[in-house]
Amino acid sequence: ASMAHRARIDRLLIPFGQRQQGNARAASHELLVHGGFISQSSSGIYSLLPLALRSLGKITNVIRQELNAIGGLECSLPLLLEKGLWQRSNRWDTAGEEMFRVKDRKDVEFCLAPTHEESITDLIQRRTSTYRDLPLYMYQIDRKFRDEFRPRYGLVRCREFIMKDMYTFDTSEKNALATYDTVMQAYERIFSRLGVSVARVEADTGMMGGSLSHEFHIRSSIGEDSLLHCKTCNSAVNVEKEDRLRDGCKGNYPTTCDIEHSKGIELAHGFYLGTKYTEAMNVTIAQPDNTLGLIQMGCFGIGVTRILAAVAEVSRDDDGIIWPTSMAPFNVTIASATKASIETAEALYDQLQETGLAGEVVLDTRVRPSIRQKVADARLIGIPNVIIVGKQFSLDQLEVIKRTNQASDTTLLTIEQLL
Repeated sequence: ASMAHRARIDRLLIPFGQRQQGNARAASHELLVHGGFISQSSSGIYSLLPLALRSLGKITNVIRQELNAIGGLECSLPLLLEKGLWQRSNRWDTAGEEMFRVKDRKDVEFCLAPTHEESITDLIQRRTSTYRDLPLYMYQIDRKFRDEFRPRYGLVRCREFIMKDMYTFDTSEKNALATYDTVMQAYERIFSRLGVSVARVEADTGMMGGSLSHEFHIRSSIGEDSLLHCKTCNSAVNVEKEDRLRDGCKGNYPTTCDIEHSKGIELAHGFYLGTKYTEAMNVTIAQPDNTLGLIQMGCFGIGVTRILAAVAEVSRDDDGIIWPTSMAPFNVTIASATKASIETAEALYDQLQETGLAGEVVLDTRVRPSIRQKVADARLIGIPNVIIVGKQFSLDQLEVIKRTNQASDTTLLTIEQLL
């Protein structure tokens, strides 16, 4: 037998059998707690447990691959940001009560980073002097903080969360707008690879400022954004942009707008910032004609922990979460039907570690729960495939229950077919 450690379902801090009706107002929140993904630490603040980190790791891998492919450079900026830096952009006083503020022992004021425009712009100012140094596309995947007045829906709206934020720096408006389109296309590929169906809508620029903005939403009844989709001209906007939609449609189409309303959870956004921050902080570079010009910026965010919650919210049934394979914590659970079949289950586990499923399999060889309960637990967590190892076990005919089928619906597959 292999001496390597085997992943076991009862060693993942999943609160099996402790399912009380909590006060969770979103189904996804309850499922992520009962499925052993998250545990509340305090209001709007959660511990991310091993299952969540496995799923989040898959999400961030896709994000990194797509951003690196367009020339993104990953960095990690401090979470504690000094007041002086935020005063350079005049945002210290306008950021409001959602910003956590702390003092160090010398009475210097800091904030817990809600976003990093100031930090990255300051860094780029120190490291660039001429147009030859650009473009630069810097991103990070890290914690952010927001002192939400009313945190709700678990990871959908909380006070500490993981976000991917990217900041782009270009020599001209023309180049910055081309970069904006490049990043938006990368976002489309990210969501497509994750198997998440999103609506891309025109949006208001809000606190970020700038002149061009899009958001990516997943449609959901608990969404806090109102989206409008016009079937006449096939464009979609956040409700703040309704007039713009109607005017644009009127100008180009003889018929009136046929508008569909929906609610969305915002998963990502992009802003073309222009010179909003570089002007405030005086960040210039030498242009080809030797004059000094302001650097042009864009900023782009993806709510990484929010993707986890939003997918759990929209992709579920009465049994639990239905993860797309791209973000399921494990791809396969091997469940032993009897005590006698535990060794066979472990041998199958070891065998699958030699295939493309290496690292994607978890064992359920608990002695107490019935096989029915084991299947139910795997379905709650959202694992795509359960292999049942019982008396009739045969390697040529693995008994598999797919998460997308009913719990009673078994398929017989070979290992090759499973792969």
